[in-house]
Amino acid sequence: MTLHRTRPDACDSPLPGASLFTVTIYLNNAPQRLGGYQSGQPLTEATHLDRTPIRLAFHTGRIQDHEAAAEAAYLVANGRGHDDNGHSWPGHVRHASVGDVVKVTCPGHWVIHLSVDSCGLGAVAEPTLRL
Repeated sequence: MTLHRTRPDACDSPLPGASLFTVTIYLNNAPQRLGGYQSGQPLTEATHLDRTPIRLAFHTGRIQDHEAAAEAAYLVANGRGHDDNGHSWPGHVRHASVGDVVKVTCPGHWVIHLSVDSCGLGAVAEPTLRL
């Protein structure tokens, strides 16, 4: 998957002392989700069996921007590898796919939301309907 530059200043300049990108994936529950995320579609945060949120972490020494963090998380959420803390995607959670939303919290606490589209990821406004 190739990502498209969505907002050059979103997460590209880490603040001193901040060294992680954290990524949360919201799974789209809409019947027509495969056409891509649309504002207002219901999303569910991916969680472990004990209902704690799945947070993937990527260190700035290896990952340089929000696009690379989102791409790395997408791979993990599709069963390919693990995050920089050794966490892999739990088997009880469906893989990330078109229509889902990836939230990247960048060093310095910048946050950007990206929709998984058929040809990459695109910036979207913060989703409002989360279950």
